[in-house]
Amino acid sequence: MDPSRAAELTDFIQQLDAEIPINPELLALVDQALTHVSSGRARNLERLEFLGDAVLDMVLSEKLYNHFTEIEEGRLSRIRAHLVNQKALAEIARSIELDSHLILGKGEKSMGKNRDSILSDSLEAILGGVYIDGGFESVKLVIENLFDNVIVQIDSDDLFKDSKSALQEALQKNK
Repeated sequence: MDPSRAAELTDFIQQLDAEIPINPELLALVDQALTHVSSGRARNLERLEFLGDAVLDMVLSEKLYNHFTEIEEGRLSRIRAHLVNQKALAEIARSIELDSHLILGKGEKSMGKNRDSILSDSLEAILGGVYIDGGFESVKLVIENLFDNVIVQIDSDDLFKDSKSALQEALQKNK
């Protein structure tokens, strides 16, 4: 990796968590996580995304379980699904300017940096790379940095009811 890319990625990683120890392995994993399959590179984000998706679900499940102590499993699952959907992840990716670090192929260069799917996949891949390099506690800190402000803003009374529950509550109010 050329020195300018290494410096760029070092700054980006430190934005995610200033305490992450930067090493050549982590830089290579983050570079891979930012490399879309359209680039033609053999080492791209796909496998890291798979791992990052699982780690993200685990960490957010624990965070939601501890934060919303009175909410039942079904609503916790809907809250988590809301946090990890493509649009929500893409918004977080935009907030950390992930798009400016992507490596895309010719076909994606014009619009790809703004596509929710690419941004969300890359964010999950970065989490997978942090997990491989630094383990669970390291990736947990990054996820907390990215999601804690979002979680505390969730109004559990108004959101994430399934349609049956919402209908039942509406009917109860009209009795």
